[in-house]
Order: sequence, then structure tokens, then C-alpha cells
Amino acid sequence: MNSGLDKNEVSLPDAPKREQWRLPTDVAREMAVIVSPTLPFARSIVSVASQLQHMYVDAGVRSFCFIADAPKSGTSVIAANAAAAFAMSGQRTVIVDANFNAPRLSNLFGLDSSKPGLSEWLMQVGDANVWSSYMQPAYPNLIVIPAGGLTREAKAMLATELRHFILELSRMFDVVICDTAPMSDMAGTLAVVSAVERTVVVARANQTKLKKLFSFQDVVRQCDGQIGGVVYLDY
Repeated sequence: MNSGLDKNEVSLPDAPKREQWRLPTDVAREMAVIVSPTLPFARSIVSVASQLQHMYVDAGVRSFCFIADAPKSGTSVIAANAAAAFAMSGQRTVIVDANFNAPRLSNLFGLDSSKPGLSEWLMQVGDANVWSSYMQPAYPNLIVIPAGGLTREAKAMLATELRHFILELSRMFDVVICDTAPMSDMAGTLAVVSAVERTVVVARANQTKLKKLFSFQDVVRQCDGQIGGVVYLDY
């Protein structure tokens, strides 16, 4: 599958103006980078994005995934806020929901979860060369590709097709971020890790075991992935 698209030739949906952009009331607090930028958490995520910018994006690295060792570790929130931070700094950013076990990005960004996304692209539902049909604008400079509605059917396709998907997005955008299933879902995890250029590990105080981090680092290297850093959460 090869779309042959060029970054400057892609027609993407226009992002809504900032004053028109809204988050669902029950999760708005989680998108702190946008709604509460003075909070310590928001400033920390902006710092993470800035470091990734200077270490990798400025050097030509485009694609990242965020991953934790266990479910409900806050990875989706970290990835979503990092994407928002990149977008607010002027980077043309796309975030992909590749966590087929528990997709959250549609809710976090207040988008329609019934729209097609990554799973439909993998299953060839629609025209795979019309990228805008799988994208939803969330904020200026920020596009969201949700998991879609065929996650169960498409899960087996991740390993074979995701690399091409990420490569094409890297041609269209300055920054590509993937939200990823936890390490416990090894098949889904490795599919994403091997498709992106850098993996950012989300570790939690008193929960994430150092031994597990070292073990996962070895696994990442075996599938030709690279660890790009660790985000340490102490709450």
C-alpha cells in the first residue's frame, strides 16, 4: 500500500478556531496543557515536549509512542497533553490512538468516537489514500486519528501495516505521536514500538519496577526500536 503523498500536497481538514474548541466537561481537567496551563502537571508536560523537540524533532526525528508497564497508568493523558504542547508551540502535530484495548483519545479531545480511524484504515474501509477521512481536527495545528470502530478486527493488522501508516504521517506532519497499549499487551506494544522512531516510557512512583523497565528496553532493541526517554509520574 503506497499513497505516494507529499507533505505539501496533502489536504487536511481545517482545525476549528480556539474559541470554538471544547472538551467534555467530565474530562476537561485532564487536558491541563490547554485548560490549566499554569498547573505543575501542565508545565511538566510542556517541558517534556520541549526536551523531545530539542533532542529529536530538531534533528529530524518525527514519530514517538508513549507506553507504560500496566493499564490505567495515565499514558493516554500524557500522550494527549504532549501532542497539545507540540501543537501549541507551532508544530504541525498528529496523534494516533493505537491503543485498541482501551482507546481514549476521542473522549479526551471531545471528538466523535463513531468516526473512522486507524482500525478502518488497517481494514481498508474506505479509500486509504484519502487520509483526511480518518482524521479529526481537535485544535489549531493538531489532528487526531482515533482508534475507530473496528479495533477487534484490525488488531492483527497492526504489526504488518502500522509502519507504513506512521511513515506516511511523518511526511505530512512535523510530529507524530502514538498512544499505545501497555507493555502487558506485548503484541500490540511491539507493533507500535517497531513502527515509531522513539519510544517514551511512562513510569509511576512506587508502581513501575526498575527491573521491568530494563527488560522492556531489551525487548524494544530486539524489534529495532529505540527508547527516547522516561516520563516519571510521582502522583
